[in-house]
Amino acid sequence: EPQPSLHKQHTQQKITMKLSLSSFYMDIRSLALFRILFGTYLLYDLYSRLSLGKYDLAWYTQEPADQSYLRANDTPHQAPLHKAWFYRGSVQFQTAMFAASILLATLYTTGWYCNAATKLLLFLMQVHQQSKTMFVSDGSDSFSRHLLLWSIFLPVEACWSVDAQRRRRLSSSQPSTFSGLACLALLTQVVFMYLGTVLFRTIDLPDWRRSAWLPPQLSAVYYAMTDAFASRDNALTRFILLGSSTTTTNVAQTMTMVATIVEFIVPLLCWFTWRQRHWGAVVLFGLHAGLLCCFNLPNWQIVGMVVQALWIPTNVWDYWLGSDSEERSPMEHHKKTDGDTVVDNIAKRKAKPSVSKLSPNPISLCFQLFFFGYMNYNWAGMRGWIPKHDNGDIGEGLRLSQYWVMYGTLSPKTAVTQLIGKTNHFMDSFDVYHYIKTGGDKIKPDPPSTIPHNMTDYYPSPRWERALSQWAQKDDLTGKRAEQFCRALCVLLNQEFETEWEEDPSRINS
Repeated sequence: EPQPSLHKQHTQQKITMKLSLSSFYMDIRSLALFRILFGTYLLYDLYSRLSLGKYDLAWYTQEPADQSYLRANDTPHQAPLHKAWFYRGSVQFQTAMFAASILLATLYTTGWYCNAATKLLLFLMQVHQQSKTMFVSDGSDSFSRHLLLWSIFLPVEACWSVDAQRRRRLSSSQPSTFSGLACLALLTQVVFMYLGTVLFRTIDLPDWRRSAWLPPQLSAVYYAMTDAFASRDNALTRFILLGSSTTTTNVAQTMTMVATIVEFIVPLLCWFTWRQRHWGAVVLFGLHAGLLCCFNLPNWQIVGMVVQALWIPTNVWDYWLGSDSEERSPMEHHKKTDGDTVVDNIAKRKAKPSVSKLSPNPISLCFQLFFFGYMNYNWAGMRGWIPKHDNGDIGEGLRLSQYWVMYGTLSPKTAVTQLIGKTNHFMDSFDVYHYIKTGGDKIKPDPPSTIPHNMTDYYPSPRWERALSQWAQKDDLTGKRAEQFCRALCVLLNQEFETEWEEDPSRINS
């Protein structure tokens, strides 16, 4: 009697599959959607770095010295490899580098010639763009580098791409679910980002019981919203702050508790489940959307929303697209899908497999094993759970750190900066931030006594806010760095003023 034996065999297989990590599996359409959204984000990020023209480009150059905000040696990367890799150079050189990055990001987004070589070049270019000027970068740039790294080993271009259309790689007889180490690594990295952020705020602290993210304080959201850095002033934030001061149930404290729970538990639930993991993705997407409305940290929240596409399982895609696929989930191959017997269903799956295991070449597999092992080692080493024999130098050398901070411990010091330009023309002084942000609108600066506590809308861009606020926190606004920055800014501004008033050029003298 073969049927009972086969039934018992597949019952055992069911148990084994359920015990295995579902994060070994990813739907090809989830990978394709992630590629499109993530590639679009990379293009947006490149645009945001250059949206102010020469005023933005000066962050990334070192020649000519009088038109660059940073001196040639003003960088934390002093290793010979990094000096060559993160070379800033001239305006022409950086224009070419940005053009190459835009081209590679476009190929990645459209899936045109999106092979391993293209993805590797894009990764190297992104590391170059993000690391040559650390002052305008944050943890979202680091996270995007990890996502790009694992994209190299995954078939993100196998669906909804120019390559797939040209080569007809995806047909009705091909599987829609892939498995492999790269799948596990990418999803594990996403989980590590959330867990690392929560742990950094809590148990990684020397006195973690007094963390602002844990009871009884739960004050992190409130102080983040009232801080000068990145806090938006809109109806939602005013409602939250009002509710935190006039109600018995503190709205900001509730938000702090909910955010901590969601960031810690929901990614783990997504990691260990399959058919229902998209509900966790919806919750995380909503968390990032809410943070985007309250805080001007656009890159963190946009990347956080984009990455949720990876959690969409096959059964959801089949439902959305009306697919007639027999596949239900990698953990449910034993189930019957029509009225046939177990033997009939086994024969069907042998004729048409629903899951394809990625079979990388030995070199690719070695790289995957190394990066996956180092990712776990470095993440645990950051917590102090295991010794870091290399002190994290390998990860730092490749710019693949596991140090995750979206909003960590809040500083008791508020940094408020103001740039005032003085000319010898009809106006004594003007607000430099406003002039750069609006493309030439000259208004008189507010008196220091009336500068608003919320400064995020005053800065030309979030990256300017990050750099200048960081300098103010470290009292770098009175040293050589600030002197270099202001001199270069005066030269760039005077170029416009001389063009505007050729007969009687105004000179910015301070």
